[in-house]
Amino acid sequence: MGGVFINYRGDDSRAMGELLDRDLAATFGREQVFLDCYSIRPGADFAQELMTQVRSCRVLLVVIDRDWLTITTPAGGRRIDDPADWIHREIVEAFTAGVRVVPVLVDDTDPPTEKQLPADLQALARCQAVTVRRRHTRLDVSALIHQLCDVEPTLALAAASAPSTQDTTITDAPGPRGVNVTGGVHGTGAGITIGAATGDHVTIGTPPPSAQQPHHPR
Repeated sequence: MGGVFINYRGDDSRAMGELLDRDLAATFGREQVFLDCYSIRPGADFAQELMTQVRSCRVLLVVIDRDWLTITTPAGGRRIDDPADWIHREIVEAFTAGVRVVPVLVDDTDPPTEKQLPADLQALARCQAVTVRRRHTRLDVSALIHQLCDVEPTLALAAASAPSTQDTTITDAPGPRGVNVTGGVHGTGAGITIGAATGDHVTIGTPPPSAQQPHHPR
């Protein structure tokens, strides 16, 4: 992959992960962004796929909300302390592979401290974090994209080579059913909207991938 891997915990963080996935894929291209519920194909060995993608990415984004540290296992222990926990495993694998790890703090979440983390994750507390506020996602994600381009030249190149937004108008022969085609194209999955004289609208293009419920507990 060589791009961005999005690490998230549970349904609440998944919503933020999906938002990041959408905006990053629109900027860098779908092939440069990995989110398990969109990126793992049916029948794939998800354990192998997750570890392979972590090792090959340039940046691992760790989405951290206020419950990130306190979510527990059925036995009552913290999930983040469990070496078999997928969030734990992905972050450890990223550090082992020398991947840049960026904590993404949701809203007013405080960054975890070393004392709050298991020993093999304590380096996370020393990674410079960014904040994404749900009420200001466009502003904050745009700032994150610029920062990623600054620190990872391969992502800057991917953004530069992604299709830029273009507006095109095509009109067919005169008549009451004249069709105007206006499209904004940016990145993978963008489409074109056709508005006919009757007010009909049709979207042409590749739709974004459908989300699948991960079968590995997050």
